[in-house]
This record gives sequence, C-alpha cells and structure tokens, in this order.
Amino acid sequence: MREPASRRGAGEPGPHGPVRPDDPRYLDQADVRREMTRVFDVCDGCRLCVDLCSSFPTLFEMLEQRPEGGAGWLTPAQQDAVVDRCHHCALCTRGCPYAPGRDDSDVDVARLMLRAQAMRSRHGHLDPAARRWRRVVGRFAAVARVARAVPAVTGAVAASAPGSRLRRVVGRVTGLSATRTLPALAPQRFSTWFAQRAPARPTPGGAAPTTASRPPADRSRAERSAVSIVATCVVEHSATAIGIDLVRVCEHLGLDCSIAEVGCCGAPSLHAGDLDRFTRIARRNVATLTAEIAAGREVVVAQPTCAHVIRHDYPDHLDGPDVALVAERTRDASSYVEAAVGAPDVAAEIAAGVTAVGAAATGRIALHASSHRRPDVDIAPPGGDLLRLAGSGSRPPTEVRVVAGCVGADGVWGLRASNDDTAGCAADRVAESLVAAGADLVAGDDHLSNRMTAERTGVPTGHPVSVLARALGFAPEGAPPAPGRSNPQRDERDADGAGPELPLAPQEPRP
Repeated sequence: MREPASRRGAGEPGPHGPVRPDDPRYLDQADVRREMTRVFDVCDGCRLCVDLCSSFPTLFEMLEQRPEGGAGWLTPAQQDAVVDRCHHCALCTRGCPYAPGRDDSDVDVARLMLRAQAMRSRHGHLDPAARRWRRVVGRFAAVARVARAVPAVTGAVAASAPGSRLRRVVGRVTGLSATRTLPALAPQRFSTWFAQRAPARPTPGGAAPTTASRPPADRSRAERSAVSIVATCVVEHSATAIGIDLVRVCEHLGLDCSIAEVGCCGAPSLHAGDLDRFTRIARRNVATLTAEIAAGREVVVAQPTCAHVIRHDYPDHLDGPDVALVAERTRDASSYVEAAVGAPDVAAEIAAGVTAVGAAATGRIALHASSHRRPDVDIAPPGGDLLRLAGSGSRPPTEVRVVAGCVGADGVWGLRASNDDTAGCAADRVAESLVAAGADLVAGDDHLSNRMTAERTGVPTGHPVSVLARALGFAPEGAPPAPGRSNPQRDERDADGAGPELPLAPQEPRP
C-alpha cells in the first residue's frame, strides 16, 4: 500500500472530512472541489476499493496518465467523471482504513459523491439529459398515472424490442435505457390489494388460501406485535407479489399488518442531487413513521435501498429525536422476518408447516448479498435462515450459497441510458459468480438487482420472503400485466408528486 498523497504534503490544510448538508460549505463549489482532491489523493495511495465499482478504476486511470501524480491535477470535468460512475452502493464505506472513526483522514467517499452531485445540481452543472432524468425519476407517480391513462401507448413501448427505434426515441426524451427491459406496472397496486384482502391461511398444493381462526399461539403473538409495512415504490407499483408475500408470511406468524402512508423514500431525488425535494420527502416520512412507532407498530420496509436511505441518509440530512428513533426502529423485510422466526419454537413450527405442505424449496439457492444490505451486516446477509426454512424436509437438503457483489442497479441508477455500460459490467461480474455457483434459484431482497441478474443469467429470482411463502403453500400473486393491459383503479396517495422509483417486472421462483 502506497502512502497517501495527502500525507506526503499534498493535502489541503485546515478542517476536512464529511460536511453535513446544513453546513454552508456543503454546496460551495470551491470547498467541494478541494475536498474531492484531498480524498482522491488518499484513495490513490490506498486503492483497496479498486474492484468495487467503476468510479475507482476511472479515478486511478486518470491519475496514472499524469506522471507528476496527485489528484490536484484533475480538472473539474475529470472529477465529475468519477462522480458520474458512482451508483451509490456505499460499499466503499465498509472496511475503508481511512474512514471516520478509523483514521484522522476522515475519508467518506459515499457521502462525498452525494455532496458533489448536490453541488453540481444546485449550480447548474448537470447536462440537459441529467436534468431530464432527474425530473422523470423524481416524479414517477405522475408518470405512472399517465402510463395507466394511455395503455395503448404504454403497451406499444413495453412491447418494443430493446434497441428498437421506438426505445431509442423514448430514451432520448426521458433518459431511460433503450437496452434494458422496461418497467411494467402491476394490474393492481399493492395498497389496493391490501385494502381489499381477507387475512388468509396457506393451503397445500398452492390452492387459494381460506380464512380461518388463528390458533391460540398465533393470537398471542398478534396481540404482542403489529407491523407497519413501508411498501416502497417498487412494491407498490410493480413487484406487488413481494408485498403480498410479506403480508401473508407475517400474518401466518400471527402479526397484525398495516400499511404506512409513505410514498417515495426520496432515494431518486437524493442520488440526482435534488436536496430540497429529498428533504421535503424525508421530513414527511419521518413524521408518518414516528406516528406508526408511537402506535406500537414495527416499521418494516419491503426493499433494502429504501431501508438504507431511511436508516442512514435521513439522519445525515435531518436533525431531531424523531429522526434518530425512526432510523433505529426501521428494519428491512428479510431482517425482520428472519428475526421473527428466530425463536426455536417458531422455527420448528414453520419447518413443520413447510414439510406438511410438501412444496419445500429444493436444489441450490444463491443468496445475493445486495450492496445496501452489506454495510449493515458484518457476517452474513439476512435471508439465509428463511431459505433454509423454506427447504425444510427436502432431500437432498437445500443448499444455500452467498454471492456478494453490486450489480449496478442501486435504485434507478442502472436504468439510465448513460449508465448502460457501467451497470452492465457490474452485473456481468456478479452473473459470472452466480453461474459458477450453479444456482437453480437466485434469492435477493433487492428486486431491481434480482431483475438485473435474471437478465444476465436466465436463472429465476425471488425475494427470500417470497421463497418461504411458496414453501408454506401461498400461491404467487400480483404478477405484472401483459403489454397493453392497464389498471383503471388509482390510488392518489402520491398525488403531491413525491414520485416513486421506476419499477420492474417481478421475477418469481420456480415452483
């Protein structure tokens, strides 16, 4: 490991390190550029993160072209090239020897990339395509309503082949990739299904569940625990099967379920540099979730990126005890359900139920550790215990292997046309590992990552909670519509324009 340039006298004097968004320096162009120079020099002397994403190889290649060395020679355009390749996976914060609390260099590349993007957005440094993309991803609720209102147009675009002329035209207008599989709206929003549902019990053979009284053990757990589900934009609009399976499994465990009135978590706006919009969304969601917690409900988020934003980015941008409370009490779906079945008696009950149904998961399952789960987990990603329970009684025993790596999805970053090559390279690296693992099924709690791995490998994918739901006898629900179909029923909860992320068609595990 080379000595960082900042310790060889090239660093900037005075205070340095992460700056909070409410600090006047946060959006100051000169201060941001100086901090990027300082941090890039430290990274150049370390290079531990060279294989995590494209930002670091891009940085190091540019530095190697300068024989005199040092990040101070980089132009603003070159610095911005590093920022543009960051897909906000936050993996560089994990294990960094120069991170705050580990070294007085106070290096936090993930937060610095968000700061640089916000600075560029505030001062008008984003190109027209980036500005169009920010408008699309930040207000997708309105886009979704328009799409449902003109099903013929939506169907024609969805049915067009990747790379076709129509797709290229749509890409030029919206910034959406012309080569990726287009998002698909579910025929019914998750919140609509939830309002119309009847609590159900699983039945063998995948038959429609029938309502039944819970046994006393289930009733006692229901009296102790209530769950408030944050559906997330992906689950609300497209991957509704994940939300349905989460409700079914939680109710099977005797938990009382409700839906938190939360729209977008704000990740698209944050990653696009729109701090004002992100802060408005975050304040509204914190108020809603604080009320849910005060009512005695556990907050469970259906997708890990949204949980990561609530747990890590909300406290960075907002102050107050409510923000800290919400961050502390928020769990993602796999972590929560895994903890709920962790007691030996509950696990034994679930295993017996899987064995009785006779639909246990079989073969070799690859558990993909998504990037927004790994910063929170030191040993193993959540979901493994759920998959092993789903394989109860199978012969030979179900084998679960962990495959780590970012596929370049990370919210909607991987759907932007300008990111096609970078996202594709990241996805190909993970796909190679999955193919080498010989997986019959890829399980991951991030739906967008699941979809990207399915595109690259052809292997079925599914959320760990969905895999467990199938094993318990719950039939899959909420599949996306065929091209041209629409859902006339609309939920106006997102009418304020706090738009959700672009959803993708859900992938179900093999029966």
